[in-house]
Amino acid sequence: MEVARAAKKIPAKAATAYFRRMTMKYRHATELLKKGAFGRVILIRICYHTWTEISPDSPIAWRTDRSLAGGGVLADMGSHMFDVMIGLFGLPAKVFAKVRTLTFPYKTEDSAAMVMEYENGCLVTASFNWNSKTWSHEFEIIGTEAKLRWHPFDGDKAVWIAGKEIKELDLPNHPNVHYPLIEDFVSAILEDKQPAVPMDEAVKTNLLLDAIFRSSESGKEIDISRTIP
Repeated sequence: MEVARAAKKIPAKAATAYFRRMTMKYRHATELLKKGAFGRVILIRICYHTWTEISPDSPIAWRTDRSLAGGGVLADMGSHMFDVMIGLFGLPAKVFAKVRTLTFPYKTEDSAAMVMEYENGCLVTASFNWNSKTWSHEFEIIGTEAKLRWHPFDGDKAVWIAGKEIKELDLPNHPNVHYPLIEDFVSAILEDKQPAVPMDEAVKTNLLLDAIFRSSESGKEIDISRTIP
């Protein structure tokens, strides 16, 4: 939040490297939402399960210490998946979470599960694990009329289901997934416009992550809407 405030005080462009907002899959989902193709969105389902064993002498051992990394699996991949959710739907109003370290001797979480709720009643279920060898990486939007599934989340395909009709969609990523974000930032400088993912959007993700940790520590649901500056 302090970085975002500081960025506004200087005559320079500032952006966040949440590159997934620049993918074809993200743009496709945005268009479907604008058209109302889902009907009423009633559930968003998120999961990331993988095996991430990091030794204490590894160059990336800092990722296992919350005081250095800001979190474990939630900071590593949760932040990116939450950014996509927030970009498409905004910040949820409430969250109840359980954050645990179950398998590894890390100074941060290797497991987390949560339920979130939007002001309109739409629910979100999310689970993140660094400690499962049964890999899965999914993002699903479920509506009254149709659903969209990204599995894998970072893959080139999506599945669209409307009634009994199932379509597999080809939505390829750029060969360099970071290129579109860099191109957008350069354009923002040259054309004096706002970058696609400004710092304020990163603040929203951090507010959600903070609320998740506070919910787990307190054992209570957190009203995120009361924490928005």
